[in-house]
Amino acid sequence: MPTEQENVLFLYQVLTNDGAPVIDWDAVAAELGLEKGAATKRWSRLKKAMDDGANPSPTSYALLWLCIKHRTHNTPMNWADIAGTCHTTPGAASKRYSRMKQAMEAGAAVPGAAMPDAEAASAAVNTAAPEPKTTPKATRKKKARKVIADSSSEDDDGSLAIKRMAAHKRKRAALKKEHDRRANTQ
Repeated sequence: MPTEQENVLFLYQVLTNDGAPVIDWDAVAAELGLEKGAATKRWSRLKKAMDDGANPSPTSYALLWLCIKHRTHNTPMNWADIAGTCHTTPGAASKRYSRMKQAMEAGAAVPGAAMPDAEAASAAVNTAAPEPKTTPKATRKKKARKVIADSSSEDDDGSLAIKRMAAHKRKRAALKKEHDRRANTQ
């Protein structure tokens, strides 16, 4: 899984691959909940940080995501150049981009973007609480126990001491026959 900085580098390379991008700043600003001037200022700061090799701001990922979503693109991507910069293969870079585009088209939430209202924020974030642990509705039945006679512990009066023992299914028939045989011989 790529880190956020690797994702920022990849998105920046995709966006600037064929020169300066043409971006609908009104749409980007609206989705970020900013003024158009603030959105373009973020872009200029991001561009300067990427050119200087510095770490971009934490909001860069959301900005790049929206810039790619709202750009006008007419020429095909040069995946070999993008892959070389991102240390991957052209096929992997292309597949990564196509998956990102599918997520955008499916309406996935912008990663790290501020939501303008609380309802949108709660809808975008998975707020499903874990189900409380409950006791089972039925208790487990205890293993069947069978009372058998133990001939090794005979009392003086000839009665047999009774001992409880867990009986397994395959032993039940043999135990019953032995018990019946002893009862018939007495």
